[in-house]
Amino acid sequence: MKSDIRPVKQHINLSDDQVSRLQKLLDAKSLNKTIKRRIQLLLDLDESHGEVMARIDVAKMNRCSTGVVYAVIKLFFKGGIDAVLKIKRNNNSNHANQKLTAEDEAKLITLACGPAPEGYTRWSYSLLEQEAATILEHPVKRDAIARKLKKMKLNHTK
Repeated sequence: MKSDIRPVKQHINLSDDQVSRLQKLLDAKSLNKTIKRRIQLLLDLDESHGEVMARIDVAKMNRCSTGVVYAVIKLFFKGGIDAVLKIKRNNNSNHANQKLTAEDEAKLITLACGPAPEGYTRWSYSLLEQEAATILEHPVKRDAIARKLKKMKLNHTK
């Protein structure tokens, strides 16, 4: 009879020190939900402590997809526990780099409240982004512009 479950190629065997480290981290309240889930997945996938479970069962027990389980396994074998405990973010997604200073906000609001460029009936976020690139010292993404205008309750479309 043919089995529906793929054979396990990578076995996770954690040492006692690693398990105790992960348990301590799991008990910490300051951890991100994603990191806590990754830690729990590693502990559930550990074959040297407790019962060996299928990847699908681990995913169901932790209420995540099997893709997440395999991603954690891949992270573990590429970089160890430290790679699992670190969230890699894209530089473009970091909103801290897109913060506006008070001077930049004032320039942006003045620009958005002013008349639209020739050939346009109103300002769009992409137009504001293009114009802000020339006016401001550093480029600002349209998401940051949209957040700031929304926060100021400024309707730039009229």
